[in-house]
Amino acid sequence: MTLLAKNAAGWARLRRIMSATQLPDRVPTTSRDTLNTLAGEDLVMLLEPASAHWTTPLSPDSSLTYR
Repeated sequence: MTLLAKNAAGWARLRRIMSATQLPDRVPTTSRDTLNTLAGEDLVMLLEPASAHWTTPLSPDSSLTYR
C-alpha cells in the first residue's frame, strides 16, 4: 500500500500516519483503525497485488480515495 498526499493537508495527514506507525523496536505498520482515524480525502491509496487484503481497509464513511 502506498499513500500519496494530494495537497498540504494530505501531507499533514500522511505525517501523522507515519508518526503513529513508528513504534520502537518494530517494523513500521499501520492498522485499519489508525487509517480510519487519520486518513481523509486529501490522501490517495495505491494498492499492489500483495496488498489485496486492504481493498476494504476503512469504514464505509471514510473519505480516503482508492486508485
